[in-house]
Amino acid sequence: MTLEQIENEFESVKTQFFTKKLDLLDKQLEEVKAGTHPILVAQHTELDDMLQERVWAAEQWKQYQLDNLCAACEHEKSVADQECKLEKAATRERMLNKLGEKRRKILDSRSQMTLSAIARPMRKRQAPLQATTTSVTVSASRRKFNPPHISHALKESEIMEDLSAIRRALQTCSVNNGNGNTINSTGGSNVANPHQPASDIYVEKGVLHIYGNLLERGKAVTVESVKDAVRWHGILSSVSSAELSIKSVTDGKKDRFQLCHFRDGLLRIFELQTR
Repeated sequence: MTLEQIENEFESVKTQFFTKKLDLLDKQLEEVKAGTHPILVAQHTELDDMLQERVWAAEQWKQYQLDNLCAACEHEKSVADQECKLEKAATRERMLNKLGEKRRKILDSRSQMTLSAIARPMRKRQAPLQATTTSVTVSASRRKFNPPHISHALKESEIMEDLSAIRRALQTCSVNNGNGNTINSTGGSNVANPHQPASDIYVEKGVLHIYGNLLERGKAVTVESVKDAVRWHGILSSVSSAELSIKSVTDGKKDRFQLCHFRDGLLRIFELQTR
């Protein structure tokens, strides 16, 4: 075999090899364009699966957000309804207290007017004066003049200050037992706080004075336990020198709390702020 024949055979083999390669590539190009290529179909299937997963995750996140919004909305409605009930009950209690106070004042005024009219002494009729100058001079000379009566009276503000000091001292003495401990509402004992100023919590004329704030009957208040953060919500129904009570709006139940627990720092009370 000559060199020329070898070269011709090589060219023929080379042409057949590359022709097959080009035909295969052209076929793959047509399949890709038509969308029937196996590798392309597999990749599209994988992308479709990923799309389905992402769509499912987005739907789940949307449902989660909707559930949270619905729960928050329901909670807000419940809180608004509870505050509205408390405010209505407080308004009703305040109006009842005001009308009751006016009624008591009217009854007291009627009673005082009746008693004063009954107890008023009868006026004595004076004897006719004698016209002679001599009798007038003699009666004037016999009349005895009493010296002026001097009374040392305290002012109203001084009396109220003394009464408040005595009341606070008695309340402080009644709070402590023999060991200096206080008894809480559950029956246990707690050591009194020596740094807590007891004079900042007292009751005067039916009004609770607590650290400069005034809490009257009929106001919506909240009592909170400092130890375990338990809260009682209701209307301040009664206040005395030893205890106070609040009435629940939901069931009308009354809870009593000793004032000594507020002085010892075991409880705290604050007015409920409504919108």
